[in-house]
Amino acid sequence: MGEPLAVDSRGNKLLRWLPAVGGVLPAVDPSVPTPLALMVARRGSRTLIVYNRWRECWELPGGMIEPGESAEAAARREFLEETGHASSDVRAAGVATFRLAPDGRLEHGAVYTCAVDEAVPFVPTVEIERIAWWDGSPSQGVTELDTFISRAAQGGRASRAPDHREPGSVCAAASSTFRGSRPAVVARTGYAPGMTDVGTSSAQSTTSAEAQALLSVLERNRRTFAWKTAGLDADGLRATTAASSMTLGGLVKHMALVEADWLAVKLAGEAYGPPWDTVDFDDDPDWDWRTGALDAADEVHGLWRDAVERSRRIVTRVIDERGLDGPASFTWPDGRVPSVRAMLLDMIEEYARHTGHADILREAVDGRVGEGAPRDFTF
Repeated sequence: MGEPLAVDSRGNKLLRWLPAVGGVLPAVDPSVPTPLALMVARRGSRTLIVYNRWRECWELPGGMIEPGESAEAAARREFLEETGHASSDVRAAGVATFRLAPDGRLEHGAVYTCAVDEAVPFVPTVEIERIAWWDGSPSQGVTELDTFISRAAQGGRASRAPDHREPGSVCAAASSTFRGSRPAVVARTGYAPGMTDVGTSSAQSTTSAEAQALLSVLERNRRTFAWKTAGLDADGLRATTAASSMTLGGLVKHMALVEADWLAVKLAGEAYGPPWDTVDFDDDPDWDWRTGALDAADEVHGLWRDAVERSRRIVTRVIDERGLDGPASFTWPDGRVPSVRAMLLDMIEEYARHTGHADILREAVDGRVGEGAPRDFTF
């Protein structure tokens, strides 16, 4: 594919931009997944962007395409959920192809444009802290990949993005699984040049300081767990130590199952989904641990990343709908129904416990030690 069109500070690359023709997205290699839909929304000369409190950066609205959902429907839904704005005149803009760090996997992202007829007050959510109208100028608050996509989607000249990166200054790009780099300082403290604030509604936000604190701790534990288990080949993922049969590959797959079981099923009342719904755990109760040690590294890590992304969407919705004091979707044998708060605390405890296991295993494999991931680590 030649030189990338844009590269972020973590090595994620925008390899190709294929514009829509006649309002139809171009055909792409079906062997490469298209899990993501983005919306480039215009009002006058400015583009609507969102500040993601989890990833701590400004980005284009968008997210994962749900099972059975079209890419356009996903772009419309995510745009409304993240910004509170209705979209009109939605049109297919093109498909972006990414090569994601650190494992080099490929993903497509479907991109749409829309108009915003009327700006409305914004109500912060668990995921999105604020929104802004951006004039498209380069700034430390918006990644090169999103800058390129925004310009290309609106018919701008598809030249390579200028390399104005500075260490630690660029957040990760618009992708379902790699929007996670450290933010620009300006994005944490205010608005970058070229951004205009959108007023926050006086309506009570569903996001409490306690909810933000719980989610922040959960994300920190996930990030540390990811660092302890990342960058190993098959031999590293199936290595054991001392008298235990536990492996890092088994840990990763087990935590993917826990994300589905505890947050999707027991918290939200959703189905397990693949691959869990085809496994007979009564016959093979350690299936996740056993097969995690046998799976390819990219397969087991991809399964866990997808599970985390699903959980993030689920938890955002459940907190918005029920609050921390609201009920989970299952009952303990003694008749008690745990609260949303209790479920999140249990999830944090599960990660803390298994990150300790991963700490010992990883040191035995290659000597990696440390309490937390380096600042430049992303997952």
